[in-house]
Amino acid sequence: MINRYKFILLAAIFFSASQSQASIQDTLQLNLGEADSIFLKQNLLLIAAQLNVDANKALIIQAKSYPNPQISIGLDAYDSDNKSAFFIGPEGEKSYQFDQLILIGGKRRAQIDLAKKNAQMAEQQFADLLRNLQFQLHQTFYELNRTYNVLPIYNKQLELLDELITSHEVQAQKGNVPYKDVIRLKTAYLNLNNDRSDLLKQQLEQIKNLRTLLRSNQTFIPVSDDVEAGKYKQIVSVSDLIKKALDNRPDVQLASSQADYASINLRLQKRNAIPDLSLNTSYDQRGNAFPNQYLVGVGMPLPLWDRNRGNIKAAGFQSQATDSLFAQKKMEVEGEVISAIENLNRSVQEYNKSIELYTADFEIVFKGESDNYRKGNISLLEFLDFVESYNQSIAEFERMKRDLFFAGEQINYVTASKLY
Repeated sequence: MINRYKFILLAAIFFSASQSQASIQDTLQLNLGEADSIFLKQNLLLIAAQLNVDANKALIIQAKSYPNPQISIGLDAYDSDNKSAFFIGPEGEKSYQFDQLILIGGKRRAQIDLAKKNAQMAEQQFADLLRNLQFQLHQTFYELNRTYNVLPIYNKQLELLDELITSHEVQAQKGNVPYKDVIRLKTAYLNLNNDRSDLLKQQLEQIKNLRTLLRSNQTFIPVSDDVEAGKYKQIVSVSDLIKKALDNRPDVQLASSQADYASINLRLQKRNAIPDLSLNTSYDQRGNAFPNQYLVGVGMPLPLWDRNRGNIKAAGFQSQATDSLFAQKKMEVEGEVISAIENLNRSVQEYNKSIELYTADFEIVFKGESDNYRKGNISLLEFLDFVESYNQSIAEFERMKRDLFFAGEQINYVTASKLY
């Protein structure tokens, strides 16, 4: 029985160690470049969008295909003179007909142009999806990085407060310190622990988002370089940034392509009003005026009632609508660029000011305040007020650092360029 318990205990220890090792192996540090690399290879939405591009390119091949010819064979099912079924010999009756539709008026060229424009629009939709998902990835990366920077500080403070609570409870039982000091420490602990819990919830949400974007069950720890505020100086003028955005953004290109598509469709609908030719040739063994008759014919529908006027009118309205949407999109882009520049300038000023205020002295002062409180040089209220201010300062500094990253990424996003 003892050996059995030993076995169970050893198995539990081994399982616990295995789980701990698996947890370590499932955690991976990565920088932004590595995250981008995994994202481009693994993201399922990008894979699906690329397949859609390939599908639309295949439709160009179909648009280039010419209408198939049609062949008809006619046989005499029953010859009443000879009292014979399928009398198709030299004295019988059989006929053959070959038809070919000839598209005229440039319809086929317009259909090919539409297919090519559809493929181009699929590529632009893919590029825009990539731009949006990558922006989401970078935001998630920097937000997760912020939580990893702040949480250790909260944990350190909670350890300190827990230590002080334990020592003060002992001293309170001895009558050396009032119980109200223990209550104040516990209140400070609960408040800070609530802040930590909120931050942990944010961290778990961002970990989930990062796993989805990278299509992985690993826990990633983002590692980013220190902020260099100098690199966030305005590189080019606002007008140059607007030009970059209008030239590079796939959603602008897509709006332009949609206007072009509507224009091509209008051209096609006008050409569809032109009747197509049908050429045919036929052979009839003895069913016509004389035996072994060879015929050639030309057919064309008469545009008396259907002149495709409704489709032409609808295509004209659609063309005007897409032109208006394209103009609206350009106005929206200009506004987004201006707003992003203003936000970047504000974030740079805010961060530069925080750098002036936040220095390594914060850590030295915090250690000094902790030592002074333990020695009884400052009151509990003074110490707790300092701890609260210190934690707020750290959290605010990390927020401003994140916002500066976000502002730079926003410029990259609205211009579809790698400027920062």
